[in-house]
Amino acid sequence: MDVSEILEGLNAEQREAVSHHERIVRVIAGAGSGKTRVLVQRMLWLMKVEGLPAQALLALTFTNKAAREMQQRLEVGVQSRLPDLWMGTFHGICYRILRRHAEKMGWIKDFVVMDSEDQLSFIRRLMRDNLWSDDTISAQDLRNYINKQKEQGLRANAVVVKSAQAVVMRDFYQQYEYRSKEQGRMDFAELQLLTVELLQSHDNVRESFRRRFEAILVDEFQDTNGLQMQLIELLLSPSGRLFVVGDDDQSIYSWRGARVENMLELEQRFPQEVATVRLEQNYRSTQTILEAANALIAENTQRLGKRLWSEGNAGEKIVVYPAYNEYDEAEYVAAQVLLILEQGGNYRDCAVLYRSNAISRVFEKVFTGHQIPYRVYGGLRFFERAEIKDALAYLRMALQPHDDNAFERIVNVPARAIGNKTVEDLRSLTQQGNLSFWQLLEDEALLRRHIATRAVNALLQFRSLILHLRDALAAQNTLKEAMEILLKDSGLNAMYEQSKKEDALSRLENLQELVSAAAYADARYQGASVPIGERIEQFLADAALDAGDNEAEEDGNAVQLMTMHSAKGLEFPQVFVVACEEDIFPHYHSLNDKKSLEEERRLAYVAITRAMQKLTISFAQRRRFQGNEKYPEPSRYLGEIPEHLLHAVRPLVFHKAMPWRHETEIQHKTQSSSEGQTFQIGEDVLHPSFGQGTITHLEGQGEHSRALVRFTDKQEKWLVLAYAKLSKI
Repeated sequence: MDVSEILEGLNAEQREAVSHHERIVRVIAGAGSGKTRVLVQRMLWLMKVEGLPAQALLALTFTNKAAREMQQRLEVGVQSRLPDLWMGTFHGICYRILRRHAEKMGWIKDFVVMDSEDQLSFIRRLMRDNLWSDDTISAQDLRNYINKQKEQGLRANAVVVKSAQAVVMRDFYQQYEYRSKEQGRMDFAELQLLTVELLQSHDNVRESFRRRFEAILVDEFQDTNGLQMQLIELLLSPSGRLFVVGDDDQSIYSWRGARVENMLELEQRFPQEVATVRLEQNYRSTQTILEAANALIAENTQRLGKRLWSEGNAGEKIVVYPAYNEYDEAEYVAAQVLLILEQGGNYRDCAVLYRSNAISRVFEKVFTGHQIPYRVYGGLRFFERAEIKDALAYLRMALQPHDDNAFERIVNVPARAIGNKTVEDLRSLTQQGNLSFWQLLEDEALLRRHIATRAVNALLQFRSLILHLRDALAAQNTLKEAMEILLKDSGLNAMYEQSKKEDALSRLENLQELVSAAAYADARYQGASVPIGERIEQFLADAALDAGDNEAEEDGNAVQLMTMHSAKGLEFPQVFVVACEEDIFPHYHSLNDKKSLEEERRLAYVAITRAMQKLTISFAQRRRFQGNEKYPEPSRYLGEIPEHLLHAVRPLVFHKAMPWRHETEIQHKTQSSSEGQTFQIGEDVLHPSFGQGTITHLEGQGEHSRALVRFTDKQEKWLVLAYAKLSKI
């Protein structure tokens, strides 16, 4: 047939990829390079030119949306429905396989798939049945543990345990395996693991699928994990075709188990069989934005390499805004958004991207003040997040213990053996006696007549905690001090510090941002004698107002606020990449690990390439973050962008003089005192008043240089080096 119809409108590299004759083809598809079109046209090529029937193709994606979009485009291309085509997510394809063969693995034919919430409910029932008593391990912790083991291909009997807690979790996993199989309830991770085990143990099943699938195509290949790579290899026959599309420079999900090595090391799996095609022409961004992205990502060593380019014009320089503090940064972004609106643009044209969820709070507050509609994409607004509502509920109870809504929210947060049944019994007692929950807690005799002894003891401990918090908060002078004590003594900080959940660190950072919000609120009382109770009342009122209705409808005209991870796959005419500071971006957990720093740089690359027309990068020279005022260095990633591509709104006082640490030789950060002495992290020092200590952190520049010193009495103090009179020991 005439192949020009399939190749029409494609650039040279896209045509090469679509028509490639090699058995294994790896397409390195840069951001905005048209990878979806290449995948669809490749399937059309296989069907129309090479004569493969639709049922001989297997197309694997990561989202149902991507699968639907590709199937619709393909059906338009062949001008007919394709009911026999196997196209879907890894989970969806595994489900189809197991629907035919689950009984071979000892499962009932009519098994039920549990979504994430169903799985959590199942685990909670199993915990109740087992009289679970370990309050340090939650149902969410167990769910994450089980899923992680399965994604690593490990059954309970293969898990290596190194601690008493690990033994408890492994044993629960074993019971979970038995009960879920007995009841025919299959979680998402089980779908993939069981399919791999089926194909490994049943040669006839594996060979039947290998005969069927003459060509396998994989989207977002850089995001596959080890188990998914095993699945691909099991389904691929020795003569089968494999066509993978992805971008190693956009591999940002290692924390979910994704292995960029699957893409980087494809030749090791298929020696002398891999053909590589690079899609480097970008159809999204200006050349200036692409040059910045190219320069940045070139600093990574673990990559296949490519260089994005565009036929369009150079476009505007990248705007760099060195803000005085986090509020100045948010005000600048708000002013630019309003200017874009005046010039005929829309709110929806703008996106604000940040590394940490906690950064959104200040932008939400400032946008609300300017009546700028916004939407927190893929998440909740700051004051709607569960951990923030929990902390505020503790604050309300300490102030007003008869607040029943607050009581119900936190009586078992952190877990303290007060289950739903106990709360229902308490609710019934309050209704019978027209009492508040707090009044019930004050009547121990009534509690012991109607509530189980273990639960009563936990309730009385909760009552003691609230009384302690009431007294402790009343003794404080500032909201910041009050909030720090509340988060520590309530156990909320410890709960997330000890949690193994993926989002535990993000939630802990949000709680620390709440301390920053309290410190900011303190500023309004400077020099005024306002009782702490009144300050707390005003803070709670402000929080309620900040959680008001300024967020736009999901599909409305609104500025998009989102993490850089959430932004992957999206594009916007105007992008603001904010809080580009060391310890925030790259994240402080990544600073001493080369591999993690490279993934953080890939995240910066993703953020930059979301911008179509204009990109603004900002950082604060002073920021209240994690409850403390800091003088951060601008992110090293800003320093990796060529200066001729940048336009600074103010002089970049840090630019060129920034002591960025390069991961090729990760060094201790150093700072100098006014006497010219140089200090570095880990050094022992002597202070004339506080005595001997060790430097644990350094930040700031010039006269703002500060050191965090841990003294021998275990106290930690921030000291400005220009005045501290520290001497080395």
